[in-house]
Amino acid sequence: MHFVFWICAVVVWPSTILVFDLVVMAVLRPFGVRVPLPLWTGRRQANVVLRPLGKFKYVLISGLLLLGWPMGAGMAAYQSIAHKYLGHFALTPIDALWLLTLWSAAGIAYGLRTWKDPGSDNQPYRVA
Repeated sequence: MHFVFWICAVVVWPSTILVFDLVVMAVLRPFGVRVPLPLWTGRRQANVVLRPLGKFKYVLISGLLLLGWPMGAGMAAYQSIAHKYLGHFALTPIDALWLLTLWSAAGIAYGLRTWKDPGSDNQPYRVA
């Protein structure tokens, strides 16, 4: 039974990321930003669509909203399930703040790195 709860907790992490990405995409759509789902089309294609928005918006959307915060939310969801059913340590507000800070920094770093390295965007992609 312990293994079943662990599997459920592991499945929650990518599910949370998917839901977070879908919500971000739905919020951005009325503003004219039509981002393809990174889990479906690949992160490169999403980055190609976002590059014309400029560096700040690119880093904000690609790094923070589509990578950093979803990863942090997924980890927090995993940790709360692991605590409730598996007896792992509880996620305190300080831990949640640490996760938010860590994944925000990682998302911003990812956005800046992919902005600086246009080599990953040299491949032609069909943008729908």
